[in-house]
Amino acid sequence: MLSLYENQVKIVDKIKSVFQWYETVKFSEMYVQKVFVPYLVKIFAESFGYKSHAYSPIFYMGYKNNPMMHFSFKLEPKANHIVKAYSTQNTIDIINLGLKEASKGRVFLKDKQAPKIGL
Repeated sequence: MLSLYENQVKIVDKIKSVFQWYETVKFSEMYVQKVFVPYLVKIFAESFGYKSHAYSPIFYMGYKNNPMMHFSFKLEPKANHIVKAYSTQNTIDIINLGLKEASKGRVFLKDKQAPKIGL
């Protein structure tokens, strides 16, 4: 059985390896956007008193074959909007969102997924 320290080191190593993957990804910036946009919306929404929940982003080819990303969120106002809200979806949940793709009228998980942080 791992000690608490060994378990924490293992978790930190896993998080570092996922972050390194994002830094070196050669595929496209869609994987970085998949994390950045939902995280940014979460931070702003919470600071204005809204709980935020991000759904899996959807990649698709837009007009003239330009790559596009569709993002969707559920924002709920907190009763007392003066105080910062806290979402149940945390940063690791956002990092672990799957990337979907829309093509030929269907939506499915992309073949290539970013690594997940499994704790």
